[in-house]
Amino acid sequence: MTWSVALAVTMAAAPALAQPAAPPTTALVGGTLMPGDGPSIENATVVIRDGRVLSVSAGGAVPAGAEEIDCRGAVITPGFVGTQVPMGLVEIELEPSTVDQAPEEEDADPIRASFSVVAGSNPMSTLIPIARRWGVTSVVSTPMGGLVS
Repeated sequence: MTWSVALAVTMAAAPALAQPAAPPTTALVGGTLMPGDGPSIENATVVIRDGRVLSVSAGGAVPAGAEEIDCRGAVITPGFVGTQVPMGLVEIELEPSTVDQAPEEEDADPIRASFSVVAGSNPMSTLIPIARRWGVTSVVSTPMGGLVS
């Protein structure tokens, strides 16, 4: 009986003793870095771990085990932030059924409160991956129109 209890306790404790995997490390190598607050850096090496930039250098070394991405001929910038954009609220602007950023024009009172964009937001919008591809990392989706918006 004591062996079965010891085995049960050992099996129950095993997950608590497990070590999490080390976060992946990525190195962007050889591109032109435009930091936004200073001069550009040619032949830059940007090391990223767990979603955070660890180091930036010109021609720096790549840490052992890091995934190396060749950026020669490319420009590296910080992520762009879109403020007051209809991302996820407008799919095809000329098709009214896909425009959720403002009420229908015939019903629109010029003096009206805004609305919560959560109800009209489409997280599966085809425009989101396009924005990501061009370096947009965050947006603030906002409704449009009206004096109180």
